[in-house]
Parts: sequence; structure tokens; C-alpha cells
Amino acid sequence: MNTRIVVSGLLWITLAVIGLSGCSEEHPSVESTESGITQDGDNLDNATVIRINPSDKYQTVEGIGGGIANYESWYCRHPNKKELFDLIFKELEVSMIRIGNWYEKKVSGENPDILKQQKELMDAADLRLGRGNFSVMMSNWLVTPDLIDRPGEKGATLKKNSDGEYMYKEFGEWCRMTLEAYQEAGMTPDYLSMMNEPDGDNSAGNKVCLGYGADNSRKADYGKALEATCEALKDMSDRPKLVGPEVLGIGYGTFGNYYKALNPALLDAAAFHCYHGGNTADYKDNDRYSSAHAFKSEFLNLSRQVGDKPVMMTENCSYHPTVPEDAVNIAHFISNSFRYANAAVYLHWALLWGYADATELKEGGDGCIAVEWPWSSSRWTTEKGYVVRSEFYGLKHFTKYVKPGWRRIGTEFELQETEVVAFQDPDERQIAVILINYSEQKEKTVRLESIGSKEVSSVRKVIRTDTRKDSWYQELKDTDPFVGFVLPAMSVTTVYFKLKTN
Repeated sequence: MNTRIVVSGLLWITLAVIGLSGCSEEHPSVESTESGITQDGDNLDNATVIRINPSDKYQTVEGIGGGIANYESWYCRHPNKKELFDLIFKELEVSMIRIGNWYEKKVSGENPDILKQQKELMDAADLRLGRGNFSVMMSNWLVTPDLIDRPGEKGATLKKNSDGEYMYKEFGEWCRMTLEAYQEAGMTPDYLSMMNEPDGDNSAGNKVCLGYGADNSRKADYGKALEATCEALKDMSDRPKLVGPEVLGIGYGTFGNYYKALNPALLDAAAFHCYHGGNTADYKDNDRYSSAHAFKSEFLNLSRQVGDKPVMMTENCSYHPTVPEDAVNIAHFISNSFRYANAAVYLHWALLWGYADATELKEGGDGCIAVEWPWSSSRWTTEKGYVVRSEFYGLKHFTKYVKPGWRRIGTEFELQETEVVAFQDPDERQIAVILINYSEQKEKTVRLESIGSKEVSSVRKVIRTDTRKDSWYQELKDTDPFVGFVLPAMSVTTVYFKLKTN
């Protein structure tokens, strides 16, 4: 995969500083500049030192981005679709996109044009990013009713044949057939998940629940389905990397139970979602999404179980009405996934999401950009029929500057309610550091110190998202991160600089 460097020759440090607040206003996508903001603290001499150590090298980034796995027809029919595509591809500059395998929507007649619509979205990304600068992950969702034991019923699993055996072979062949259909339509995914959330309840009965090991008294086995899929795909010349088990969450031992019951050699990457898990006693206000700090222990356990295999966090969102603090929440989860789960990939659930009316828009928490009903502007609550939400900016602090091929490097700091994650480009000329100050009350005064690396050049740039001030992506002039600056409560800050070359 080719790495796209935003500014050639620069060593960028991305500091994401995040804090939480309680305003519900939506925000436009703008970039502006302020001067003399971060170096007006009273005690810069007493700033907490954050040390960046490029000699400590960890995992390599494979992609950061999100999904476009629903409402495809909305986006393709929207009067302002070019603006939408510019925002999620050109401005966010994502390096990985997740799509759904909706082949069954096409054959059933639910949406005969679904593959064409998905191709239009991929073409839009290609135009704005260049195909070599992003990768595509596809997750299998719907399954042909011919392979479902009780189509339309909650909890349905894989069908059995006349001999009473689960139809694993036929399932693997279905995976290959649908994958080939996407390839023929001009969409060749780089990664494939055999079944999205096999541990879900399958409430609509249009997919298959898959269990593990001793849990298989009433379900087909995920590990055996994976074996059959690998066999079906083995001679494909453009076979995607297989990822899994892509379970709903990491709580209750779910990921561990599935992973230890399958053959990990069959997976190119271990994938999971984040809809449950963590120490619930550490949740803020009983809210999972505001509590990435509560997932540290389980992230570490997951990393230890997986070992050297790449880890992919492929879905997460708030499930609460959008608030400004979500810029902090998403960045906090991204940072912790890289630091503690040793993730190589982070994908937000939805870059775009559709909302049919004002009530849905107010109550919904999906989508970095909320897209209103495209077929009639009379139903819009906004001038252009879409809303850029706070998560867009939290995600942007990572997608804009941390690229595939960059490696996570060491950080040393002593700050409560703060996270710091750092990355360096393959040429070791650029660094991206993400700091997260998720304190609701306390700002922090800090300064950077680079250990054992080349001398830092005079090229430095600081960008901040401050949720308390409704400041979403502002460049701070006259700020030297190696002298000192303030991290406001509930804010995200990105600092870029380059190293001198001798």
C-alpha cells in the first residue's frame, strides 16, 4: 500500500487533546486561525514534559477511516453529494473505507442498483484520494436465504444439509461468489470479514449467527465456517486479506472465546467492535462511549492474545444523540485502541448516515456527517441537507496526518486524564503525536521533548479542537510546542513539525 504524505519532508506531530462539555449545537466544516492562544499560560516554566521517543517502535498503521455501509442510495441521490464526498474523502483524507457486502439486496430486488451505488462511492474516493492511497474493507452482512436455517427468524444460523451437517462448504462458496461479483463490478476489497458480528442476535433473520467451541449446540461454528471460506478462496489471484471474528464487543470474554476456538493462522488480522466491554464501574455517567479509559485492561488482554498479528478495530459509535464532547470521545477511543490494543486499523462506524426527519436527526448518533432526506429539500432542517458533526473533527486529527506505513513510537508522560500516542513516517522525517486530555474540569500546561531523534526544525504547526469554545479545527499561530502550551479541558490539538536533515 502506498503512503500518502500530506506535506512532503515534514515531521508532523499530532497532539490530540480532548476534554468533554455539554453543548448540543452542530458545527460547520471550517478551518480558521487564531494567534497567541496556547502560550498565554501563567506557568509555562512548570509545564509537564511529554517525551517522544522514536527509538521505541511498535505496530505499523494500515489505515484509519470509517464505514459507508448503509444509505448508499441517499448519498448518490443527494443534490449536494459532491460536497459530501469532498468532506469525507478530501478533507478527512481517510486511508481506509469499510463497505458492506449487500449482494443479496441486488438479487432479492430490495435494491437492484446497490453495487452501482457502492461503485459510485468508491469512484468518488478514488478521484479525491487516488486508489493507491486508501484501502477497502468489506464485511459480509446478508446471506442468501438458501443458507439460513430459519430465514426471517431471530437467532437464525447456518442451514444443515440432508445428512444433518451444517452447510459450511456451501457458505464458503457463497462468500467466493459474492466476492467475485464485487470484483467484476470494479470493487476489489483489500480486506474481507467473513461475517459481521457473528455473535449478534440476528433479529431480522437475514444473516447467520455463528458460535464457537462448546457454544455450538444450537449454532454453526465460526471456526469451521472460516476454514470453509479459506478453502473456497484459496486459489483466487486477488484474494483479500481475511479478518475476524469481528465480534460485537470485547466484554464478557466474547473476543477471547471466539479467537481461541478458531485457527488464527487462517486470519490475516484480528478484528473486533467496541459496543461492549471495559470496566463498567469506570464508565462516566454509565456511558460506554465517554469511557475509553475503562477499556485499557481488555485492550491489553486482546493484544496479548493476538500477539504479532495485526489488530483492527472495525466498528464503534456512540449510540447517543450527538454532542460536542464526541470529538473527544472518538479521539480517545482511537488513541487507546492504538496504545493498548496495539491496533493497526481504526474504523468509525459511519462516515455518513441518513436521517429522514428532524426528530431522527436530533436523536441519532450515527455518522460523522448526518445526511438529510435527499429526495425533497422541504424536509431539510439545514440549508444544504447535511450536518457536519463533532466526531468529524476528532477523527480528522488522526486521518489527516497519520498514514499507512507510519509506525507508533514511544511516549513518556505523567498526566492524569490524558492520553498521548505518537507516530513516525517510514522515512523517519515526520512524527504525529496525539494527546488526549479528557478531563471535564482541568486544563493542562505541557511541552514536548524529543528524545534521541534528529534536531527539530523551525517548521511547526499547531491545530486544535476545543469543544468548550465551539472551536473545531483552528490553527494556533505563534505557538511552539517545545516551549509550552495549554491543553484545555475537553479539547484536541494537533502539532506538526519537521526534523532537520543533515
